[in-house]
Amino acid sequence: MNVTTTIHYLSFITQHHGNISSRVFHSLYGVHFLTAAVLWTCASTKDPTLQPIHILWFLYWIKSYSNIDVGSDHWQCDAKTFRKYLYKVILALFCGLDTISFKFIIFIYYF
Repeated sequence: MNVTTTIHYLSFITQHHGNISSRVFHSLYGVHFLTAAVLWTCASTKDPTLQPIHILWFLYWIKSYSNIDVGSDHWQCDAKTFRKYLYKVILALFCGLDTISFKFIIFIYYF
């Protein structure tokens, strides 16, 4: 799925009846469409079982930082399902995004 298709798909499943504006998407999830598309691309390459809705679950949870029960109630799904896919997205993004090791920074600083 390319970035444009992902953006339209994310906006479609957000409102269920078509596209929403970038401003509304940003206010709901705290990121721009393109950021969500990049995160989706990264996560889906690491875990092909993920769907775009799971990225929205993750972004909602990060923005509101609610507990699992509140998030599952908001998305009208089972708490175990919400937790399972939330953790799968976190793991996929952790494995897929470049991270900087603190030990490496100290090594560069001292040498």
